[in-house]
Amino acid sequence: MKNASRVFLDAVRKSIRQIRKAVGCAIIDPKLLAYAENLQYEGYLRRKETKEAILELA
Repeated sequence: MKNASRVFLDAVRKSIRQIRKAVGCAIIDPKLLAYAENLQYEGYLRRKETKEAILELA
Protein backbone atom coordinates (compact mmCIF):
# COMPACT_ATOMS: atom_id res chain seq x y z
CA MET A 1 0.00 0.00 0.00
CA LYS A 2 2.81 2.39 0.86
CA ASN A 3 4.43 1.94 -2.55
CA ALA A 4 1.09 2.28 -4.34
CA SER A 5 0.27 5.52 -2.55
CA ARG A 6 3.74 6.91 -3.29
CA VAL A 7 3.38 6.09 -6.99
CA PHE A 8 -0.08 7.67 -7.04
CA LEU A 9 1.12 10.87 -5.38
CA ASP A 10 4.09 11.09 -7.75
CA ALA A 11 1.76 10.74 -10.72
CA VAL A 12 -0.54 13.45 -9.35
CA ARG A 13 2.39 15.80 -8.69
CA LYS A 14 3.68 15.33 -12.23
CA SER A 15 0.24 16.01 -13.70
CA ILE A 16 -1.03 18.71 -11.34
CA ARG A 17 -0.99 21.43 -14.01
CA GLN A 18 -3.10 19.33 -16.37
CA ILE A 19 -5.40 18.32 -13.52
CA ARG A 20 -6.00 21.94 -12.53
CA LYS A 21 -6.63 22.85 -16.16
CA ALA A 22 -9.15 20.02 -16.53
CA VAL A 23 -10.92 20.99 -13.31
CA GLY A 24 -11.06 24.59 -14.45
CA CYS A 25 -9.04 26.33 -11.76
CA ALA A 26 -8.59 29.77 -13.28
CA ILE A 27 -7.70 31.49 -10.00
CA ILE A 28 -4.42 30.48 -8.40
CA ASP A 29 -4.34 30.33 -4.61
CA PRO A 30 -0.63 30.45 -3.60
CA LYS A 31 -1.45 28.69 -0.32
CA LEU A 32 -2.43 25.56 -2.26
CA LEU A 33 0.68 25.37 -4.45
CA ALA A 34 3.48 22.89 -3.97
CA TYR A 35 6.90 24.39 -3.22
CA ALA A 36 8.16 24.11 -6.82
CA GLU A 37 4.90 25.50 -8.17
CA ASN A 38 5.13 28.40 -5.74
CA LEU A 39 8.61 29.23 -7.04
CA GLN A 40 7.29 29.17 -10.60
CA TYR A 41 4.34 31.36 -9.64
CA GLU A 42 6.59 33.92 -7.91
CA GLY A 43 8.77 34.04 -11.03
CA TYR A 44 5.67 34.57 -13.14
CA LEU A 45 4.59 37.47 -10.94
CA ARG A 46 8.06 39.08 -11.17
CA ARG A 47 8.05 38.77 -14.97
CA LYS A 48 4.54 40.19 -15.12
CA GLU A 49 5.53 43.21 -12.98
CA THR A 50 8.64 43.79 -15.11
CA LYS A 51 6.61 43.63 -18.32
CA GLU A 52 4.05 46.09 -16.94
CA ALA A 53 6.82 48.50 -15.88
CA ILE A 54 8.43 48.32 -19.33
CA LEU A 55 5.10 48.96 -21.03
CA GLU A 56 4.50 51.99 -18.78
CA LEU A 57 7.88 53.42 -19.64
CA ALA A 58 7.31 52.85 -23.35
